[in-house]
Amino acid sequence: MANFSGSLEEFLDALECQAQANKHRSIIFIDAINEGRGIYIWPKSLHSLIDAIRRYKWVGLALSIRTSYSEMMLPWEEYPYEHYVRARHYGFGAQFMEAVNLYFRNYGIAFPQVPLLSPEFQNPLFLRLFCEGIRRNGYSSIPEGHQGFSSVMELFLDGVEKSLREKKKYASIIKVLPQAIAKFVRYAVENKRHEMPLDAAIIEFEDICPKSFGDGELVELLISEGVFAKNVFYDKHENWLECIYLSYERFENTLFAEYLLKFFDNDSLVDFLLSKDLRMHQSGLFEALAILLPERKGIELYELFQEIEGAYMIPASIMKSLLWRKENTINDHLVSYFEGSINNGRVYSLFLEILLQISFMPHNKFNGDYLHKHMLSMKLADRDAIWVPFLCKQYGNYNPYVKDLISWAWKERSSTCISDASVLPGVTAMSWLLASTNRELRDTATKGIISLLSNRLHLIVPLLERFKTVDDPYILERLFAICFGCVIRSKDIENIKDISLYIYEHVFNVQGDVYPHILLRDYARETIEYAIKLGIELSIDDNKIRPPYKSSFDYEIVPDSVIKGMMDSYDGKHDKSPGLSDIITSMGTEHSKVFSYGDFGRYTFQSALSHWKISPEALSNIAVMMIIEKYGYDEQKHGSFDSNIGSGRGRGT
Repeated sequence: MANFSGSLEEFLDALECQAQANKHRSIIFIDAINEGRGIYIWPKSLHSLIDAIRRYKWVGLALSIRTSYSEMMLPWEEYPYEHYVRARHYGFGAQFMEAVNLYFRNYGIAFPQVPLLSPEFQNPLFLRLFCEGIRRNGYSSIPEGHQGFSSVMELFLDGVEKSLREKKKYASIIKVLPQAIAKFVRYAVENKRHEMPLDAAIIEFEDICPKSFGDGELVELLISEGVFAKNVFYDKHENWLECIYLSYERFENTLFAEYLLKFFDNDSLVDFLLSKDLRMHQSGLFEALAILLPERKGIELYELFQEIEGAYMIPASIMKSLLWRKENTINDHLVSYFEGSINNGRVYSLFLEILLQISFMPHNKFNGDYLHKHMLSMKLADRDAIWVPFLCKQYGNYNPYVKDLISWAWKERSSTCISDASVLPGVTAMSWLLASTNRELRDTATKGIISLLSNRLHLIVPLLERFKTVDDPYILERLFAICFGCVIRSKDIENIKDISLYIYEHVFNVQGDVYPHILLRDYARETIEYAIKLGIELSIDDNKIRPPYKSSFDYEIVPDSVIKGMMDSYDGKHDKSPGLSDIITSMGTEHSKVFSYGDFGRYTFQSALSHWKISPEALSNIAVMMIIEKYGYDEQKHGSFDSNIGSGRGRGT
């Protein structure tokens, strides 16, 4: 097109003919119409271009524009939905791990030893800045000690400084970038705003190494290097004003926080942050301070804001900081603080979310080992009241982190770059996903853990040992399924032998009954049978691993009157006890004398017992009482969740 000398009409005629011949529309793509002088050129000429293209059936037009410019350049009243299709791009989304792998490979960076599950890596801009910072500083992997966000930012800014020095040949003793950023941040803080007018920036920066940079050149270079971005904002007179701002919001928050910590004492800082006219993004600034305060001053954010200790923003900011803090700033004081903050349901939900995101960080005090201790300290009924609804939201449309974690695990089956020190706490945390009532989540998590452990059989016994006292049959069943799945994918004879002997001693060679779960027994038996088939010498009593297991059944018969009494206790009204009502009615068998049959009771429960000479009605009553007495079902704890997720084929789990 650069060599085309004809008119626009001739150009479009040529495109139309070519498109018709190929039987595919020709699309003209114009990227970033807001960049450079585009904000002045396109508003005047875009209508005529669109009118010209609209006459051609086989030619289309696609434009890209920064969202914040669209109101100025493409106002709704001039470009309505009836004539134009608008779409918003949301970054990498669920494909961010593929993007991380692609970027690291193209930048020549070794894959990290922990999964990069922070939501920041879903942002294309952050991922680019992260990779460029590493490459520009001559690294081929993430440097040791750069787990903190301030270190990541410094790495990028150091790389930009080196790039500027190479282009403009100024002395190494001169630091251009810190001066420019300091001027920008001082202006922004003093004026309590994010942005700085472009004209003001050119004037402010003109005394920075003037022998090397011409008028406005430093501003343009810092924009091209990705430190600043250009955008348009309304001024106080409601006129459009072109400004610069730090291109990545978390960098901005961190730099502002550093400025505040340097020039404000604690009292002044608190007054500034609580001022009503603060235009900055408060939550981001609080998160940055939660990271930097321990690094710079050795204190926590909650120590500054004791008078609003119960507010959500303070504990939330500190919890989110766990993703980016330097690990040597995370201590036992935080454990005590968090334990005192999670009485708030919203705070607790965020806390659990963060724990999953950092579960694979081997040296973080709040990794998967902490989540395990926290969950194991609760009884099944109490844990289910909190954890199961949380997982339901996380695995639904609420948040992508659980799905991202599992998706990453599925793709790591042959990876050896993730260290054992990361994998063990990580799969420990993932094992708690197996408690979910959502079968799809249990299935995908099971397969994800198998992917991570198939080449790491030496971690299976330590994982089983961690859960040997857990009171949740869902988890135990799936752990032995994972064990079997890993063993049959491996030829690691030594570890297969160790796993088989562990299972034999803890499942079959026990005093009393073999664990009363038919699937768990089968997974455990099949694992040992596979070892025997491979010719591994186990020196065990084979008869103990094979049925029948002669289990006792010492449950007392529950009369119909007891079950009926439960129904009568809430007058048969579902809204008084929705969870228990659903359990009892769903467990009704075909010939129940208490109430009519339920689909589960007749077609699943009773059908599974059809080959035995037993009373399904009697067993149904026993099962209801087990749910209440053995497993601790409580209407106050569990009823609301059960009623909200629906029933039968209509329920989401």
